[in-house]
Amino acid sequence: MVGKDFSSQSGFVTKAIHCSPASKSLGDPVITPIVTSTIYQYDSVHNDKDFEYTRVGNPTRSALEACLAALDNGKYGLAFASGQGATTSITHLLNPRDHLLVSKDLYYGTEGSMTSLRQSRDIDVEFFDAGNPDSLRRALKPNTAMIWLESPTNPHLVVVDIKTLSDIAHKHNKKVMVVVDNTFLTSYFQRPLDLGADITMYSLTKFMNGHSDVLMGAAVTNCPDIHERLRRLQINLGIVPGPFDCYLMHRSLKTLSVRMEKHHENSLRVAKFLQKHPKIEKVLHPALPDNPQYSLTLKQTYGHSGIMAFYLKGDIDEVKKFASKLKYIAIAKSLGGVESTIVMVVVDNTFLTSYFQRPLDLGADITMYSLTKFMNGHSDVLMGAAVTNCPDIHERLRRLQINLGIVPGPFDCYLMHRSLKTLSVRMEKHHENSLRVAKFLQKHPKIEKVLHPALPDNPQYSLTLKQTYGHSGIMAFYLKGDIDEVKKFASKLKYIAIAKSLGGVESTIVFPYTMMYERYTREQKIDIGVTENFARFSVGIEDADVIINDLDQALNSLPATPVSKL
Repeated sequence: MVGKDFSSQSGFVTKAIHCSPASKSLGDPVITPIVTSTIYQYDSVHNDKDFEYTRVGNPTRSALEACLAALDNGKYGLAFASGQGATTSITHLLNPRDHLLVSKDLYYGTEGSMTSLRQSRDIDVEFFDAGNPDSLRRALKPNTAMIWLESPTNPHLVVVDIKTLSDIAHKHNKKVMVVVDNTFLTSYFQRPLDLGADITMYSLTKFMNGHSDVLMGAAVTNCPDIHERLRRLQINLGIVPGPFDCYLMHRSLKTLSVRMEKHHENSLRVAKFLQKHPKIEKVLHPALPDNPQYSLTLKQTYGHSGIMAFYLKGDIDEVKKFASKLKYIAIAKSLGGVESTIVMVVVDNTFLTSYFQRPLDLGADITMYSLTKFMNGHSDVLMGAAVTNCPDIHERLRRLQINLGIVPGPFDCYLMHRSLKTLSVRMEKHHENSLRVAKFLQKHPKIEKVLHPALPDNPQYSLTLKQTYGHSGIMAFYLKGDIDEVKKFASKLKYIAIAKSLGGVESTIVFPYTMMYERYTREQKIDIGVTENFARFSVGIEDADVIINDLDQALNSLPATPVSKL
């Protein structure tokens, strides 16, 4: 990629600077003005002007949208209040029972949004390996309506063949919409519409803006029907950015070319440095000649941005020390700014609680909890928490807590505080009981496999000893047999409750295949280890003999030689 010819980009910066619509009614300014008015005056009872109400349209936003479309060689551009807002609007193009194919390696926020569509919209969501075209061919169905791609992917920076995948999709059905998240490369280095995609979407917050001061998303298309439907969704859902943000975003596009070339130059130089460093295990950067997708990168892009990844040699202690010594590189969750950043580490410590594990001592930036579970332990309070040592993170989270109004009531806080006074004794009993139950189940002939980090034969046993002070009541196991054996086993339980939550003083069990992942396909469930015979067990603090006897009598009711599902 060194010496890459950017001559094909020669008209890009001209578009970025000069593509704004004229504003003669405002004095024909050279720079698009910030129009803050929410309403526009009619000349008569019939409005024949371009603008009527700011949610429907705003001159500052329209200028930005025209520029975004031009830079992607598209006809229509739409700006949204955030990248997630763009994602929400685009997925609203789908109808109930439509089939949506999503690349497996993608931004966790997008993955969460896609997964939620199963329940909230009755969309058939399926994940596939976008790095393998045959995976797409096998996954396509008669009702496939949309394919969602990232290239490069987040976080592993896998480059996918947009043209090949688009051709496969449109050959299957020309109405299938191919969406490409182009956040990492921007329209300066990659134009998915030119490669056959139907929609290019962005979190403009990242490289397109590049100054870490605007939250915004966008969608660009050449299809009039898609544009009109998205425009109606933009208006009806109200996911529109304000004029100040649009002005800043438009202003940023004028320096996109010079910023991206510098990102390309710097990230490649850093990647080559890290490749040679003895403390680095592996470097991920598509523009490195030894990258598996290097040829494809040359074929479909004009360069690479500042995003890269690497593996340090060592464990969490080395990561903690490395992070603490950084002076100019900020540890932050976002990316794409002119400043260098490394992501914040957030650890969900719900299962172990602060009694058995303290992530901040291990280098994490934020520890978060569902306090509803073991921290409360009485199954009567709904609450969450975040803990940090960073003043800046604390202040930002505190403002969000206040502004979003996501605060618990005083009575719940009282109960939660009361529960913390017994946390140590409860967790010790959970540990004792769950380990005893796990050892019992390991020896039972009706059990296929037991998952418990404190068992000596667990693959993570040494790590568990190193970074925790014990284990809680949470464990899992696989019954021998199929769904019929599971139903019979569950029906025979007397003291152990079948319930979805966990962490209470009472023992509860859940069967994820039918109770938690019911909207996943069978293949998707198996892919993540959730089979018909899989059970997640929250061992309470009752007498251990009572728990074991309850399990034993229920297991002994099963047939003698069930078929394994593992």
